Amino acid sequence: MMWVVEIIGVAAMLQLLYLHAKIDADLLNQKGCYIYNHSQRFLLRLISVLTISLLLWYMSGDNDPLKLLIRFAAYSILFGGMFDMCLNYFRGLDEHHLGTTAKWDIFWTKHIGAYKILTKYSLMISILLLFLLHIM
Repeated sequence: MMWVVEIIGVAAMLQLLYLHAKIDADLLNQKGCYIYNHSQRFLLRLISVLTISLLLWYMSGDNDPLKLLIRFAAYSILFGGMFDMCLNYFRGLDEHHLGTTAKWDIFWTKHIGAYKILTKYSLMISILLLFLLHIM
């Protein structure tokens, strides 16, 4: 039963990821449109991931707050690590393309090696955290 909850969670996260990336790509593909500040989008995504994590924690029957934290971390890493790649896919850009206007993009452009490693391994890290969750 526990793994069914995580399969539902991963499916929900991938749908959320798809929707957010598609919405942003549609906006950015319009001529002259840019995203200068990620604050509102970050807050919306944080609330979305937290809501899914809380629902899955409730569905799993766990009372351990540490397991909620691990689940939240796993889904946050999954979303954060894969979002830019999905966005770039929808925009027809290289998978590691970074913009030049948002602080997030400027920071990661300076640390492109770390950015590539983190995005490449985000799915694996998420799966390891979810596995850890179930052996505790």
